[in-house]
Amino acid sequence: MHPLLKLCCALWIVSAALIVASIIVGHSPKDETDPKNGLSGLALLTDAGTGCQYLGNAWSGITPRLDASGTQICNAEGK
Repeated sequence: MHPLLKLCCALWIVSAALIVASIIVGHSPKDETDPKNGLSGLALLTDAGTGCQYLGNAWSGITPRLDASGTQICNAEGK
């Protein structure tokens, strides 16, 4: 199998697993994505291997969480 195809398959599997996990766990109490007077409907997900953060919900998948400069937010503790 071509290495790029392997990478795409692995990313798809990780994305699907994160979505399933967010559906099973449900929306946690307020997090950084929520406004002061309600819930955003988004789950804040962190990749355990990289420390990078993603926003997601059960209906439309996940997207990288970006800072004001457009850089993905990643915790320095990740690999």
